[in-house]
Amino acid sequence: MPTVIQGGTGKEVPYQAYPNNIKDFFNTGSFYQNSLNLAGGDEINNFNAGVSSTIQKGVVPESKYNRHTVNVGGNSKLKNGVKLGGTITYSKTNQRGATMGNGGSAFGQLSRIPISYDLIGTPILNEAGQRQYFVPTQNSPLWSVQNEFFTSDVDRVYGNLSIGYDIADWLNVSYRVTGDTYFDSRKQVLRIGAARAPKGGIDEDNRFRSELNGDLMIRANKSDIFTEGLSANLLLGQNINQRDYKESGIVSSDLVIPGYDNVNNASVFTGSYANRERRRLLGYYAQLGLNYKDYLFLELTGRADKSSTLPKENNTYFYPSASLSFVPTQVWESMKSDVLSFMKIRANIAKVGRDADPYLLRSVYTAGEYGNNTASITFPISVGGSSITGFKISSRIGNPNLKPEFVKSYELGGQFGFFNNRIDLDFTYFSTKSSSQIFNVAVANSSGYDTQTSNIGEMTNKGIEVMLNGYPIKNNNFSWNVNLNFTRIRNKVVAIFGEKPVGGDVLTSTVIPGVNYFGGITPSIAEGYPYGVIVGSKNARNENGDLLINPATGLFANPIPNQVIANPQKDYTLGISNTFRYKGISLSALFDINKGGQIFSMGQVDLRNAGAILETGIDRDKPRILPGVIANADGTYRPNDIQISAQSYWQGLGGIASEAAVFDATSYRLREVAINYSLPQNVLKNSPFGQVSIGVSGRNLWMFAPGFPTDPEVNTQGAGNVQGLDLNGIPTTKNFGFNIRATF
Repeated sequence: MPTVIQGGTGKEVPYQAYPNNIKDFFNTGSFYQNSLNLAGGDEINNFNAGVSSTIQKGVVPESKYNRHTVNVGGNSKLKNGVKLGGTITYSKTNQRGATMGNGGSAFGQLSRIPISYDLIGTPILNEAGQRQYFVPTQNSPLWSVQNEFFTSDVDRVYGNLSIGYDIADWLNVSYRVTGDTYFDSRKQVLRIGAARAPKGGIDEDNRFRSELNGDLMIRANKSDIFTEGLSANLLLGQNINQRDYKESGIVSSDLVIPGYDNVNNASVFTGSYANRERRRLLGYYAQLGLNYKDYLFLELTGRADKSSTLPKENNTYFYPSASLSFVPTQVWESMKSDVLSFMKIRANIAKVGRDADPYLLRSVYTAGEYGNNTASITFPISVGGSSITGFKISSRIGNPNLKPEFVKSYELGGQFGFFNNRIDLDFTYFSTKSSSQIFNVAVANSSGYDTQTSNIGEMTNKGIEVMLNGYPIKNNNFSWNVNLNFTRIRNKVVAIFGEKPVGGDVLTSTVIPGVNYFGGITPSIAEGYPYGVIVGSKNARNENGDLLINPATGLFANPIPNQVIANPQKDYTLGISNTFRYKGISLSALFDINKGGQIFSMGQVDLRNAGAILETGIDRDKPRILPGVIANADGTYRPNDIQISAQSYWQGLGGIASEAAVFDATSYRLREVAINYSLPQNVLKNSPFGQVSIGVSGRNLWMFAPGFPTDPEVNTQGAGNVQGLDLNGIPTTKNFGFNIRATF
C-alpha cells in the first residue's frame, strides 16, 4: 500500500482511498489532510472552485474571442488561532480581429463600394490565384479580413493571500497580499498584397504588466465606548504598491513566403523596441467609524501617499474624507406611517490625490525614427546584416516641478423606504472639482521640444443620481422587482492654466493625451466646454445662424477650422430593469436610454460620398439645393437657389472634418434579457453540489437611434477617455450566451 508523508509530523501514514464522492472529499478533507496538512490536523473550513468559458465568433469573418477561466479559493482557521485565506484565478484569452480605420482596411473599403458591385458574388481571386478588386490599389474587404488582421493571446493570473490573528475579541491584525499579472502577445499581420504594405509585413508586440499590493491592517471594534450606545471601529493600515510594465517588439516587412506569418519570413526589419517602467507607492491610511444607537453615523478617513513618480519635494500628499448620516425614523417612531417606513439623510466631503506616470521629471533619450503614420522606420534597424542603432532627445521636455493632482467632492443624499419598505428611493446630488490636473501640453517647437507634462487643468462635475427600487408583486411563489436608475451629469473644463510651459503660452485648449487622430479631427480639452469635445472645421454662418453658401459654386462657404463641432457628453442616462421570479425560474430584462450627446462619424461621411446608403438613393438623378443663404451686395441675405448634382450635395453634407459628419447619439436599447433556472434543493441533496443553475441570455437585442443611421455606441478608440468618434469602426453586435453555474 502506498504511503505519503503527513505534514507537520514527518511520519509515514497509510494512503487513504478517495472518498465516495466529491462532496465527501471537500467536507471531510481526508485525502487533503494526509497529503497537505501542514498544521497537524487543521482543516479547510471553506473551499470554492469554478471554471468558466466564453467562446465567441464575431460577425466579422475570421474574428473570434475565446476566454477560459479557472479559480480556486478557501479559508481556514488553524488551531493556534491564525486565520488563513486566499484565492487564485487563471484566465487564458485568445482574440483575432480585423484591422480598422480608413484607407486599406476592410472597413475603410466597405463604405466606398458602389451599390452596383456584388461584393459577395465576386471572387476575391482570379483564375491565376491573384487578388482581384475593382480598385487595383485596394483589396476586397473579404480578402482583407482573411489576410490583414491582428491577434492577441493573454495569460493572466490574479488573486490574494491573507493571514490574520485575533489578539482580543475586539482587536485583529492581518496582512494581505494581492497580485495581478498578465502577459499579452500581440501580432499584426499584413500578408503580401496588403494595400497598406504591398510586400507584406508583421509586427510582433509583447507586453507584460503586474501589480502587487501588500496591506498591513489593524482593526479594532468596540461597543459602548465612552457612553452607552456608542460603538466604534478603527482601521489603521500601511500599503505598499508596485506596478511594473515591460514591452518589446519588432517591426518587419518584405515577406518572402506567402501565408507564412512569422517575422523570420521577413527580409527587412524596420525597427525594434524595448521599454520598461516601474512605479512604487507607499501609503499610510486610517479609518474611524462611529455609530450612536444605529441612527447617527460618522466616518472619517485619511491617507498619505509617497510616490516614486513625483519630485522629492512634492512626492508626499495627504487626502482626507468625512461622511455623516442620520436616520430620523430610528429616533422618532412617530415619523413612521403606512406610507413612510424609513428615512436616512447623508452628506460627505472627500479629497483624493493622484500621482503622475513614471519618467516625466527629466528629459530623456528615445529610439530614433523616421517617416510618418503610413510608412516609417524605427532604430535599431538591420541593414545588410548589420544592426544600426540611433537615439534622439525625446520630444517631451521634463518637468521637475510636477505636483500631484487632486479631486475634491461633495455629496448630499437621502434614502427613503415607503409602504413597509416595499419601495425604496435613493437620491444623490454630487459636485466634484479636479485641480492641478496632469496633462500633456504643446510647447513651441523653437524650444527643441513639442510637449511638456504639467499641472494645468481644472474641471468640474455636477450631477444627480436617482435610484428607485420596488416590488409591485411579491408573495411566497412569485415576485416582480422593478429597478430604475437615472443619472444626469454636467461636466465642464473650467480652465487650462498653471505654470507656463517652456517656450509656450498659457493654453485654452489641448488634445487629449494618447489619442490617435488625423484629418483635422482632434478629441480635445477646451475651456468652457465639457471634457472630450471634438475639434474640427465648422461651417460658416451669418449672425442669425444661417449656413453661408458660396454663390460661385452653390456649395458651403469655406469652413472655419479649429472649432468645437461635437460634444459626446450625454444629457442623461436612464436604465429600467424588471426581474420576475417564480419558484426556481427567474426572468430579467434591462432597457436603457442614452439621451443626447453627439458622435462624429467618418463612416457615414464615406457612405454619403459613395452614395451607398438609402437616403442618397432617393431621386439621385435630380439636382439638389444645399440649405443656407447667399450674401447680397447690400449686406442682406437671400435663400440659396443654386442647383447642384446629388453627388455634390451629399459630399457637401458629409465633408471630412466638418460638422456635417456630426450626429445625435441618442439611443433606446433593450440591453439585456436573461432567464435562469435553479435546481431545487431536494434534487441536489444526494449530489456533491450545493447549488446548480442553468441560464441563457442575450445582449443588445433591440436598438433605436433616431438621429444616427446605425448604432451610436460604436467607438473606434475603444475603452478610454475618448468618446463619440467613429473612424470606420466595427459595428456593435448582438450577443447570446449559455451558462451553467454550480457550487460545492
